[in-house]
Amino acid sequence: MNRNPPAVSIVIPTRNRCEALRRTLDALARQTVPAEAMEVIVVADGCTDDTTTWLREYRPPYRLRCVELPHSGPATARNAGAAAAAGEILLFIDDDIESAPGLVAAHLRSHEGSADVVAIGPYPPFAPGRQDFVGTLFRRWWSDLFTAIAEPGHRFTYRDVLTGNLSLRRTLFLRVGGFDAAFPDPSHEDWEFGIRLVKAGARLTYVADAAAWHHNRTDLDRTYRRAREDGNGDVLMGRLHPELLPTLPLAHRGLAPRPVENAVRALAFRAPAIGDSLARLARRVLDVLEWLRLRRAWRRLSGATQRYWYWRGVADALGSQAELARFLAHGSGAGSTESALDIDLRPGFAEAERRLDVERPAAVRVWYGDVLIGQIPPVPGAERLRGRHLRPLLARHLGVPLLNAKAIEALATSPRAPVSELATARREGPLDAPLFVAESDLSRGVHDLEVPRGYGAARVLVRVRGRPLGWMTIPSPSDRRIPATELRKAISEQFGPGSWPALLGYTDANEADGAQREGFCPPITVVVCTRDRTEMLAGCLRTLLELDYPEYEVIVVDNAPSDERTARLAADLGVRYVREDVPGLDRARNRGIRAARYDIVAFTDDDVRVDPGWLREVAAAFADPELMAVTGLVAPLTLDTAAERLFELEYGGLSQRTRQRTFRRSEMRNAQLLWASGIGCGANMAYRKRIFDALGGFDVALDAGTLAGTGGDIEMLHRIVASGHAVAYRPTALVWHRHRPTLPALRRQLFDNGRGFGAYLITCFRKRTVPRHAILRFAFRDWLGRWILRRLVRPGAFPRGLVIAEMAGAILSPFFYLGAQWEQRGRPAPAPAALAARPEPTSPAAVARPSRPPRHASSAR
Repeated sequence: MNRNPPAVSIVIPTRNRCEALRRTLDALARQTVPAEAMEVIVVADGCTDDTTTWLREYRPPYRLRCVELPHSGPATARNAGAAAAAGEILLFIDDDIESAPGLVAAHLRSHEGSADVVAIGPYPPFAPGRQDFVGTLFRRWWSDLFTAIAEPGHRFTYRDVLTGNLSLRRTLFLRVGGFDAAFPDPSHEDWEFGIRLVKAGARLTYVADAAAWHHNRTDLDRTYRRAREDGNGDVLMGRLHPELLPTLPLAHRGLAPRPVENAVRALAFRAPAIGDSLARLARRVLDVLEWLRLRRAWRRLSGATQRYWYWRGVADALGSQAELARFLAHGSGAGSTESALDIDLRPGFAEAERRLDVERPAAVRVWYGDVLIGQIPPVPGAERLRGRHLRPLLARHLGVPLLNAKAIEALATSPRAPVSELATARREGPLDAPLFVAESDLSRGVHDLEVPRGYGAARVLVRVRGRPLGWMTIPSPSDRRIPATELRKAISEQFGPGSWPALLGYTDANEADGAQREGFCPPITVVVCTRDRTEMLAGCLRTLLELDYPEYEVIVVDNAPSDERTARLAADLGVRYVREDVPGLDRARNRGIRAARYDIVAFTDDDVRVDPGWLREVAAAFADPELMAVTGLVAPLTLDTAAERLFELEYGGLSQRTRQRTFRRSEMRNAQLLWASGIGCGANMAYRKRIFDALGGFDVALDAGTLAGTGGDIEMLHRIVASGHAVAYRPTALVWHRHRPTLPALRRQLFDNGRGFGAYLITCFRKRTVPRHAILRFAFRDWLGRWILRRLVRPGAFPRGLVIAEMAGAILSPFFYLGAQWEQRGRPAPAPAALAARPEPTSPAAVARPSRPPRHASSAR
């Protein structure tokens, strides 16, 4: 027999769970470390089943010992296992943990060369098949916990000490005194152990390779028993460590009770017999609510019941609310009295991080030269600050002042770059004065902004390296010059927390992903559908021809024109020209798809100006093979007239979101899917051409040029997501749209919106893309009720007459839809949308364009 001490002793407390224990021990037999390097100590804590008998017969390849105890609780059981251990490394796991083969090896590696490491391994729940409501919440809680711990720079607290998969050296275990046997129940004994480890200066470390699966079968009854034990355990934690009291749930719930919280607390303290009866009744009701799949009602009732049992545990320990008040008062003055360390960021982050690693303070005051940026306060129960904590904490808590003191100061020294005359935002200024639209990219510096005469304020789109952060309004002074200092102050106040990491060289996951896709530049076809708006089209085409993209073509689809001006313009500019004689924007779009040479087809409107990097951003999104369509931000080109400002600032514009999103059917409720206008719009959308082969082209009975008026673009996006494909919204794919300049034109547009959206919903109803009862509920509750009637009753700054125009279109939409269907019967049916039999013929007026650098592959035939 090998008498050498093992490298690791694995301690497993158990009580009457023989089957789970068998799975745990079998998994340990499959470890990658040699069997002689490990011993397993099972502590049978008052077992009354056949656990001890089975253990005597079990023959694993490693050394196995069984320590029998009368039932004393997990804290005493772990201490007994540690006392019997022969290894230098103690590894605690629970009896329902199935270890991955590399778990023990990963724990051993984490302790090489260090005596104060506490290694915490992940053990997410293993829950195959469909989960009940409580199982889903349980899985989400554990997933969020391990996600937070795994973040770089995470500041560990005592709550991160999880003894289901944890290792440390025996010397450290003995130095802190092991687990506290005053915790007889399985509640908070690990957290109390954790607070003593933190105070001893232990180095808590997350070891992702030490993976395991948690076969916990949590149910409601066990959850409520644990809630009662947690209440009792929190009282004991507060008595042992008064400095933690302000962070415990009983302090938050006791000081500022909500009505439900107040009621369940009063029941727990004053009428526990009645409260217990009500809680048992609620338990039966919860089964009914789950059977009916009423998730929201289930969560509310379950939460109230769980809070009741928590307060029952507190009442068990304290006895009365008067004693609770005294208990809370006892811990009110137990805060940290340690002075904060002063660090200066002017010499650089590396120097500040080095000081933190050396001095390990509980709190710091952050300076930038002579300017106090702010303070990172002490956190009860958290490890002392290290250098790796600095940047994440600055990003989370001190972004605004740091942006003022460092980032913007640094930008002020960058080469001067003019502010582009483009931009807009949500309502912050008056509607009765023109707003100058501008954009400012912080990576190019912040400089004085000249506001032309006649504008009362500037609406500025703030960007960082092309990525939109959002909008802000700056009033124009009498001299029409907004100083850079005012712009910096406004930017730091409004966008500091979101902008400073990017300014200091940090990128989020999406930006890093975009950098990896920078070389993905497939050829793209850009389709512009138009009808007798040559002057407006000319501005759009000129911006398209100046795009920063290696290979693309531009196709102008002339829809039922009254003259040849559009054909001559296309010939002059050297873009492809295609004619569609049957009126209808969706017919024109389908014709453009058939004429497209490339596999990605992007659409924009003739009243749009595209951003120079538009196609690059579209292509970067399509590097994800899952995506079938991409939409982007549509900003207003001007806000000179009252109609433009009303539409953008009060109505909501076309697309104002600056946060990217990917739309998937599995992640959207029916109402979200039906609000397809939130996915994007026709002024800025792109598709993989093969999606039209699979789903068909745009619905020719919808959109401009038909009696339906609008809706073809959102119906296409809705159909793609409803069929199970993904659509991405990328605000970096930016275009600028010229809104309707007059109130009559805006009134007509809103009327068209009403009839078009109604026609779109009827189309969804006919095609059954969403259950029909969900469409009816959405139409009457969400669209007519919450969107139109609510604004009709309380219009705010939006004229009630414009709301009435949209409501009129909505009411009449069934008649317009029927008329549009009848209208299309007499017209030839379009060919399959993505059919590419031969190139589309062009107008005789289109001639070869003059030679120019090969920026894109557009030509005329």
